[in-house]
Amino acid sequence: MRIISQKLRPLHLSGLRKLEDHLIREKLRPDIHLLENPDQGIIFLKDSISVFSCPKPLMRALDHFLHGVPRAQAARSQNIAGPDFEVLLQALFKKSESKGKDDSQAPENDPEKTILDRLVLNVSNACNLRCRYCYAGGGNYGRPRSLMEEKTAARILDQFFELFDEIHKIQFFGGEPLLNPRLIQFVCEDIQRRLEQGEIRERPHFSIVTNGTILSDEIIGLFKQYGIAATISLDGPEPVNDYLRGEGTFRKICRFVRALEENRIEYSFEGTYTAFHLKNGLPLKDLLNFYYEYFQKRDIHMPPASLPEGHPLALDDGVVNEIYRDAVEYSLDNITSRQSPCSLSFASRMMNTFIEGKPIENYCPAGFSTLSADVQGNVYPCFMFTGNEDFIVGNVFEENEVRGTRKKPMVQKIFLSDKARNPQCRKCWASPFCSGCIGADYYKTGERFEKTSCDLTKAMAEGFLAKVVNLMDKKSNEFSQITTEKGGESLSDQASEIS
Repeated sequence: MRIISQKLRPLHLSGLRKLEDHLIREKLRPDIHLLENPDQGIIFLKDSISVFSCPKPLMRALDHFLHGVPRAQAARSQNIAGPDFEVLLQALFKKSESKGKDDSQAPENDPEKTILDRLVLNVSNACNLRCRYCYAGGGNYGRPRSLMEEKTAARILDQFFELFDEIHKIQFFGGEPLLNPRLIQFVCEDIQRRLEQGEIRERPHFSIVTNGTILSDEIIGLFKQYGIAATISLDGPEPVNDYLRGEGTFRKICRFVRALEENRIEYSFEGTYTAFHLKNGLPLKDLLNFYYEYFQKRDIHMPPASLPEGHPLALDDGVVNEIYRDAVEYSLDNITSRQSPCSLSFASRMMNTFIEGKPIENYCPAGFSTLSADVQGNVYPCFMFTGNEDFIVGNVFEENEVRGTRKKPMVQKIFLSDKARNPQCRKCWASPFCSGCIGADYYKTGERFEKTSCDLTKAMAEGFLAKVVNLMDKKSNEFSQITTEKGGESLSDQASEIS
């Protein structure tokens, strides 16, 4: 392998012609994914996150070559001139060589780093709603309904600020966290005290995930005083939302939103897409329009419900793939045309990945950049595992149990299964765009680290890439402005680089 890798140096076209076919394949095959639009071929290079468009015969000749057909024979099979095919190979080889990564290089994630991006405090093991698809047993995670006490919150903060030099975000979660507003206030005041006394260098950003049905002057004052940003659970128009989340919840949410807007408090929406949406003629892209037209929100996070097969609200995987690919393509049209600027969060992330040329770092932040603590002081890699003893990595009341959290066997298993370390994931063409939720995977399959979103990610990524080259071929001025930072150059009459 080392001998081959030494030969795979940047080459001029004349040098490429002299290189044996199998050495070119050695370099290109792991990096390339091919797909077709109705009118063109599409070539995606994983390592550099670059995409090329070309005539279908040229792409098919490349496909033949990558599968073992000699380059001259591959070109002749599609009536492609030899020099033209050499130009394509040179362009792909140059791009792969200049921006590719050594597959043996160690992942950038450092389990010993002393910065935690997000600490989730599950302050309420109770909820005032009973959503039909709830994975948390109506908010109590299969345990007695209870609220976090001040002594537990203080202990959590003591332990985590001793363990980490910095905590960027603290998120309040439940059940329904606004059933426990006084505890939220206690945490905010405690953080402020630590900041003023020089115990911490900077104050974490506060946020909350709420169903938006509990409203009081006390809550609004708390949000304003400490800059708490709200993520509100809303599943769509009133009939759909109220069927899934409870009668009258839509109107309560609207009152909650009006109060936030009147007080200039930051908020966003997060929903769950189910079979009920589909049965009632509400495709995902129409939901995006609803959030924009009703609330002027542009970027919506709306994952499919994580439900076991056979659940009445579960969607067939094939249907989910089609729905989300359609929504990604629709979002990209909106982002570039700006006529209706609503988009799906997955599409926005793919756009950022493509423009910046930086892959999404981890499949899931659980254990990497996120840790969670519940009402009893148990610590988990993710809030979705609350109440599941198999996923507890420590308890803040047990001496030294939380220290070394990232070295615990459960967290190490998460590290090893992550796409940065999993050999199969690292070879996957869609890995730059890949992200998911190990908690959602677990509730869907019952398996600890069984990824369920691979086909969905690939479907969305192919939709994204197909739409990108289609938009570029139409010379969309808006898209050209967005991708200016990436730059672009014409490689030949047959193949043009987009990224």
